[in-house]
Amino acid sequence: MADSAVVAPIRVWTLAELDAQRDLEWLIGDMAPARTVGLVFGASEAGKTFAVVDAGLTIASGGGEWFGKAVHGGAVVYVAAEAAHSLRNRVRAWRRIHQEANPAFYCIPDAVQLMSPFDVAAIIEAVEQVVTSQIALIIFDTWSKVTPGGDENGRQDMGVALAAVDRICRHFDCGALLVHHTGGNPEKSEAPRGTTSLLQSVDWAWLVIEKDGHRSIRCKKMRDAPHFRPIGFRLVPLAPSCVIEPTDPVEDLTPKEEQALAALEGHREPVSATVWESASGLTHR
Repeated sequence: MADSAVVAPIRVWTLAELDAQRDLEWLIGDMAPARTVGLVFGASEAGKTFAVVDAGLTIASGGGEWFGKAVHGGAVVYVAAEAAHSLRNRVRAWRRIHQEANPAFYCIPDAVQLMSPFDVAAIIEAVEQVVTSQIALIIFDTWSKVTPGGDENGRQDMGVALAAVDRICRHFDCGALLVHHTGGNPEKSEAPRGTTSLLQSVDWAWLVIEKDGHRSIRCKKMRDAPHFRPIGFRLVPLAPSCVIEPTDPVEDLTPKEEQALAALEGHREPVSATVWESASGLTHR
């Protein structure tokens, strides 16, 4: 339950104040707007954390480019609620190929509880004591680890957690990124696990897909701008972990296209439409 003592005050803007609000700015050009809440989701081992860590370290390094997109820099706080030791190795690998970088990157190695207003207040206090520069982004990895005991399928519980994220973002005037998993069959699902209100509530969302070693990032939501074109990457081993390397994106087939091609497996010669329809369960009309 939210504590009335920590609820943010209600703001009332005049039309002049509304018009004076900042125009849309980007952390990563056309992919991640600044001071917004984003969601990056995908199946286990799809590569979402590798992509998020790489993007976060680039932002924390003061800018530059990420997959050819202009980056606006700022401090990044990474809540490594799932595996802080893995984050350490991934950061070490990244720094081996970015030796000139000095990222303002901070880690919280604990599974903080966004469902608790007391934990949220503790997060704000702890970050204020350590981070002295302007924060651009706070990353929560993973969403399920920072909402323990919460019902992922419940709009009310997820609403409480999202309100906590909003409170943190408003306090630091920064954005947030939630790392989450797909639901249902992870190999076919293109939706985040749990209630649909999660995707509805964020400002932007990326889906990270892995298929036969080829990985891609796809825009599943962009509230205030067009969807960006998919980008591809692969994981390259570099001790003590891996780093990402851009590649051409691989377009996934639709379920029906996969079903159609699967029906042709084992046939070395052309097949008739009748045979194909029988094997695939589809129709060519």
